[in-house]
Amino acid sequence: TTNRASGLRKESEMTKQVNRAIIFAATAHAEQSRKYSGLPYVTHCVDVLKILTDKSSTYVSEAMQIAAVLHDVVEDCDVSVGDVRVAFGHEVALLVEELTDVYVGPEHGNREARKALERVRLSRVSADAQTIKYADLISNWNDMPDEADFKKVFEHEKNALLETMIQGDPALLEIAK
Repeated sequence: TTNRASGLRKESEMTKQVNRAIIFAATAHAEQSRKYSGLPYVTHCVDVLKILTDKSSTYVSEAMQIAAVLHDVVEDCDVSVGDVRVAFGHEVALLVEELTDVYVGPEHGNREARKALERVRLSRVSADAQTIKYADLISNWNDMPDEADFKKVFEHEKNALLETMIQGDPALLEIAK
């Protein structure tokens, strides 16, 4: 059944798809843990979803929810955009592709150069992808202890990114700042 106004599936069906994405992410990230907390990496994926759905002031589609959970699987795991497309459809795959950092190797320069390239790329992705990225930044920021040496570097990179990535949900953008 669909709700004509929003195009959403029934709640139970949507939850089933999101839960399937969480299982997919947990399997893909099985050997990974969060750097500072040591928790299983999938906790970050679920946190991004929770921030997205709890704090966004705009409509969050099922595809956005699934992409929030899967946002790191292509970048950090042995999963391709094609794998995501087969498992979750074209719209989710496009969002995950937009969220995947493509400037990761030394051929793109040092960290500062790679982050500059990534800022330009992310400034051009869809508003939905930017909204998910805000939730990702918020989750990463909240996971990092204040005494972490890297926190100042991350804060500088995050703020520079948020100056250029301005098309997403305004409430999440404000929280991310």
